[in-house]
Amino acid sequence: MKPMFCVLLINVLLGALLIIQRPISAADAIEAAQINKFSKSVIRDKDRLEIHASSGKTVVFQNKKGREHQTYTFLDYVEPIGCFLLESSFGEWTDWTLVHSRTGEKYNITGLPVVSPNKMWFVTSNCDRAASGMTPHGVQVWRVRPKGLKLAWTLKPKWCPGPAHWVNNKEIKLEVLPSARDIYEEVVEDKTPPPVELRFGNAGWYLKK
Repeated sequence: MKPMFCVLLINVLLGALLIIQRPISAADAIEAAQINKFSKSVIRDKDRLEIHASSGKTVVFQNKKGREHQTYTFLDYVEPIGCFLLESSFGEWTDWTLVHSRTGEKYNITGLPVVSPNKMWFVTSNCDRAASGMTPHGVQVWRVRPKGLKLAWTLKPKWCPGPAHWVNNKEIKLEVLPSARDIYEEVVEDKTPPPVELRFGNAGWYLKK
């Protein structure tokens, strides 16, 4: 093969690669890596995200552009509860959705799920610090069942719910975050509230007073 022809061939191949490749954001790269792990059930086709449940049901999430800008991002498969986890962004609004891997049923949750040691429950919590309505506010405790999830308890407090930690299968310690007002007034160190406890009793879950 002549040297000049080799140079031309290399230039053509490089040009083709530049055309095929497109800039990819860090978020897109992370999502692509996650989807690759679950490629039999999760498919991304440009602005279309598909979740294929084992029942045969296909759940479709379609991104939107323009004024009603809406983006769905696949985050992970939460194996202990048998659900796919997605993040939704609507302008400045952000929330999270679970899709059951068997049934394809969708569940809106207030935050990222934290699973109990026995994998029979999970808790979600999130704070809308500025009370702007741009993100969910509250606490949810869900029961994990073979055929789906059941919301067992929910609370929308005036205070700011922080990260949740399981003490055991019947007790949750929930951090309380400083409010936006506390942060603005720079009194975070002095007025950070103590954590609260959620417990499971004969009547179900309750906030310990």
